[in-house]
Amino acid sequence: MSQRQRLSTADVKVIFDCLINNVLPPHNLSFRVLVVPLSNAKISPPTYEYKHGIYVMIAAPVPSALTGLIATEQELATRKTCNWRSSGLKSHRSNLPDAPFLLRYCYPVGDDLYSENNGATVWTRVSTNTSILTYSSLSIAHV
Repeated sequence: MSQRQRLSTADVKVIFDCLINNVLPPHNLSFRVLVVPLSNAKISPPTYEYKHGIYVMIAAPVPSALTGLIATEQELATRKTCNWRSSGLKSHRSNLPDAPFLLRYCYPVGDDLYSENNGATVWTRVSTNTSILTYSSLSIAHV
């Protein structure tokens, strides 16, 4: 697997804060937004071959400040489809006790050259509001 910069827990927190607070990320932390249909229960792992980078998977609606970061249909159409396998969930407590990050590692399967040189960490923040029985999940793939 080729070397790439690690995504730190602090970076993950900043990205989730951008989504929750509807603000752009700092200039040193760029990512693309992948819109996942609401009917799709699986927000991760990704189903394309990706270049190294950070991809945020979210069901619509995308926060208005981040609409310029959405990967377009044309951009995704140029990518090969790729199946990914993921490890079991690894709990990674953030400094937000009510909203831990869940971490898993994902590995592409299929094209040998791509599979041998790529992998991803997927961070998911799950929040539950039991008073109104809502559930939300946001994922970040660092390929």
